[in-house]
Amino acid sequence: MNLKPSPVAFILFLLAGWISPQQLVVIEYVNTENRMLRERLNGRSLRFSDKERALLARKAFGIPRKVLLELGTIVTPDTLPRWHRDSSSLASSTSASGASPVCAL
Repeated sequence: MNLKPSPVAFILFLLAGWISPQQLVVIEYVNTENRMLRERLNGRSLRFSDKERALLARKAFGIPRKVLLELGTIVTPDTLPRWHRDSSSLASSTSASGASPVCAL
């Protein structure tokens, strides 16, 4: 049995170690930017279009609720799964009938 790592595996591990700190810096910047934007809203809520709701729901799908709470998202972590369910049911009803749905998200 050969336990010696290949050069390709070594390079991948090296790149993974380099990317992670950079990603952490980017995440911290985006979190700070979002916090500042939320402060400017002064408690007012934002209105999203159906496309925006579907996009946010798709991007948040699979992220644990606890992580979303830590991120301080502009949409509550309980709203995102509901939007995902709504957009999924909307897409399936549209594709099944071939017509546009009567009600919107």
